[in-house]
Amino acid sequence: SGIRKIDIPSSVTSIRKCAFISCNNLETINLPSSLKSIEMMAFDGCRSLKEVTIPEGVTKIATCTFNQCVSLTKVVLPSKLTSIANMAFNYCSSLNEINLPQSLKFIGANAFAGCSSMTTIILPEGITEIANGLFLSCVSLVHIEIPINVTSIKSDAFKYCKSLTNINIPQGVSKIAERTFYGCSSLKEMEIPQWITDIEAEAFSECKELQVVRIRDGVRHIGEEAFSNCIRIGSVVIPVGVTEIGKCAFEDCAGLESVVIPDSVTSIGDSAFENCTSLS
Repeated sequence: SGIRKIDIPSSVTSIRKCAFISCNNLETINLPSSLKSIEMMAFDGCRSLKEVTIPEGVTKIATCTFNQCVSLTKVVLPSKLTSIANMAFNYCSSLNEINLPQSLKFIGANAFAGCSSMTTIILPEGITEIANGLFLSCVSLVHIEIPINVTSIKSDAFKYCKSLTNINIPQGVSKIAERTFYGCSSLKEMEIPQWITDIEAEAFSECKELQVVRIRDGVRHIGEEAFSNCIRIGSVVIPVGVTEIGKCAFEDCAGLESVVIPDSVTSIGDSAFENCTSLS
């Protein structure tokens, strides 16, 4: 389509599924205050769309609504928004300004994955779960505020967040899921608090600047490749209570010089410390 600008008339209350999908030249769309719903994939692949203000009557953003809108830099969300569905802003690689309203209760999987220009995000108090891949490959994300009500951080949530320097894990979270911080290459220190019981597979794999890891009492299981290729970790104290260190858990940790393993550990997987060339 060659359309560059659209003014939706005030009689419209709903934008249907795929209404403007792949309108590659669309730069501007003005949405009327009468609008109550925007269905899934409505603006999917509108690669030239730059800014959007979503009217106050809209309470949900559907799946893939703005998927791969790669020129989108700013979105203004309505103050009564309750839900952002899966992949809603997936790979909006220019998006650098979005304020999430306090009314928000749910954000779906990969909703902001690939938003590679986003530097800061503040999650509202009503959010209780960080979904799978929510901030996957947000390579410029430096700062995130996670509310105390969060009880679950799913797999791949911060995978390849290469600019993330620190993060606090709320007390309600009991495990660090698979690949949660995989490839977070700017993390230098990590405190794993006492309320965490499981560090799952590849949770911190490829965190190549990670130098200090403090694993507090409470952890029972360290999964496969949990810290593999964390080449700058110098020492690790496994706390009393850990029973299992998984396969390849510390593989290729070339800087690892010392490990303290308590008597509570009954299982150490194959290659758990393989290629730890500094270990004596």
